[in-house]
This record gives sequence, C-alpha cells and structure tokens, in this order.
Amino acid sequence: MRELSASTEIDASTADVLIVEDDGDTREALLDLVQQLGFVAVAAPDGVEGLLLARERSPRLILLDLQMPVMNGRQFLLRRREAGTLAAIPVVIVSAEGTELVEREDVQGWLGKPVDEQRLEDVLRAFCPSFRSAPATGPTVLVVEDDDDTRASISELLEEQGYRVACASNGEDAEAQLQAGTRPDCIVLDLMMPRMDGWTFAARLQRREGPPIPTVVITAAGPHWGYPVPPARVMTKPLQVETLLALVGQLTTASAASEYGRSA
Repeated sequence: MRELSASTEIDASTADVLIVEDDGDTREALLDLVQQLGFVAVAAPDGVEGLLLARERSPRLILLDLQMPVMNGRQFLLRRREAGTLAAIPVVIVSAEGTELVEREDVQGWLGKPVDEQRLEDVLRAFCPSFRSAPATGPTVLVVEDDDDTRASISELLEEQGYRVACASNGEDAEAQLQAGTRPDCIVLDLMMPRMDGWTFAARLQRREGPPIPTVVITAAGPHWGYPVPPARVMTKPLQVETLLALVGQLTTASAASEYGRSA
C-alpha cells in the first residue's frame, strides 16, 4: 500500500470566499452554490462578523450584501478601506441596489438578487485563480490536521477521488467553519493539535444540534491515550491511502443514505 506523499499546496488558514449576508435563506443558498463549485466558503450575518472573518481567514473574494443590521454593507466597505490589508480583497456586491458603488467605493462587481448561478460562476472564475472548470461534485470532507504537509496530502488525495474538501489546522478553526456554514459529510480528524485538540473538538461536535457527522481519526497517539471514535474508525500514522479512501467512502455513503432517509 502507498503512503501519503508530502505537498504544501493548501493553506488551511485561508478561505476562497467570504459571504456577508444577513438573510439566513440567502446566506445558505449562496454557501451551497459556492461550495458546489468546489470552493471553501465561510459566511457572516453582518459587517462586524464579516470583518472578523476577513481578518482570520484572508478570503480571496468577498460577496457583500448592503442592507444588514449591526454594520451594513456601506459601513463594511468604509472599515475595509481603513483596515490596510483587507482593502486588497476584491468585493462583489450582492444586492438589489448599489450598482453605483462599483466605481465609487473600490467595489469590483455587482450581482443582483436573486443571484443568477451562471453569473456567480463567472464572478468566481474571474476573481479566484484556482477555479476548477470541472469542480468536484462528490461528498464534502473536512480535513482537520495541524501538519501542513499531511493536511495538503490528504486534501489532494481526496480531491483526486472527486470529493469536495475543506481544511482546518486545528479544532478551533474547524468549529468556526461549522458555525459559518460548512456542512461536511465526513470529518478526517487529527488528535494532537494546538489551540483545540481533536479530543476536545470531537466532544464539542457530539453536542452540536443536527445529525451526527461521521469522523475518521488519524493519529500518532497510542491506544492508551483513548480515542473519541470507535477503533474501526481510527487510523495510525503513517497513513495507508487505500485504507483511508475505503473508510471515507464507506462513511460518506452511509451519511448520504441516512440524509436521504430523513428527507424521504
């Protein structure tokens, strides 16, 4: 069996797209569309949280509503201009108004509501250089691993098999992605990580509302440390490619079947 090869192509501290939109239905719809196109997307319900996420996740593109509570889109643009590095992030307005801002406020584009899927795809193609013309359409896997090479290798492997992949470098980052709207069908979880380790993340994951998310643990920790998942879902490092793919495939298939049963 092959072992994972090293790669450094993925920086899990970044996001492709930040969505700043107060309407829950619109926010969820945009998240779904962007993720279906193969991008890592995070979302905020107002400008204040949007600025925080922009600083934390360094997105390559911001999709911005104008009419929002707490801090509206125009106030967000003003704060963005004052925030140095954030001013370099392209912004596309998503609103029924605001076309005049495209030239006056350093805004790079405008999308009307309801958002046209083809126009959204064109925007992503223009502003996100790594746009995949044939994006992954399979289940979504969240890879939570602090080692850059291992995280990148697992992500590349899964993407080659048609999975959509989101990444996090620790449990805290992973939890923030779930709160921002990432909906994985499976989680590949390291245990020994800074800021929030895998044991803590797994415990907090079990307390979240909604259907459980099947989790594969990858670790160098021995059994005496205790594992937060059944032993059949634990893989020790160095990882074996075929075993990892088989286990992720089994769990995502079961997750999809369970989801279908709930919606039937």
